[in-house]
Amino acid sequence: MPPPSLAITTEKFRKDVARLQAVRKGASTLSGIHQHMIAELLMLQLHFTFEHCISEIATKIAAGATYVNGTAPVTLVRSRSMLEATENFHSHARRQRRRYLKWTTASFIKETCKHVLDESDRFLIQIDKNSQLISDVNDVRNHIAHKASSTRQRFKDVVRRTYGYNRNVTPSQFLISPAGVTTPNLDTYIQASKIAISDISSGK
Repeated sequence: MPPPSLAITTEKFRKDVARLQAVRKGASTLSGIHQHMIAELLMLQLHFTFEHCISEIATKIAAGATYVNGTAPVTLVRSRSMLEATENFHSHARRQRRRYLKWTTASFIKETCKHVLDESDRFLIQIDKNSQLISDVNDVRNHIAHKASSTRQRFKDVVRRTYGYNRNVTPSQFLISPAGVTTPNLDTYIQASKIAISDISSGK
């Protein structure tokens, strides 16, 4: 059986994001309240698509896929399939099997890949380089999904980091209002996620 291909994963991500951009563009003619609702739904879908793509890239390189530039990953254990790679993420060299694999922050991703991918591997290096984006996308998504006091503070941190000062905005206002930024933040996240996936899968 040939090794899995990252090109398939990255191309699917590109198409999925293109669909999100098409919806975003189509919603521009709707009323403000509908644009805000759609912006939050698009952010939820972007987070899901981004996280899934990162997890699939990690699983494929653990299972023998080469990076887009043709280089081989630096692995600590051989996995003969994506299923075996997933099981290795759960249990290889761990005193206790991990019940869940977490892909929502750079620290969680590195802990998931521990004992399977070497810390010098380019995937983990690129995860570190894109750690702020991964965290911000997750924090905005969590506040849209849960709107709890615990998610509110982390969302406020994203807002302050983005604008350079505190602003009292809802997630939808933050995503589509251009006030204080050149490009609406939703569009920035969409574009940045495309660049991040390209970097993470590149082998550079």
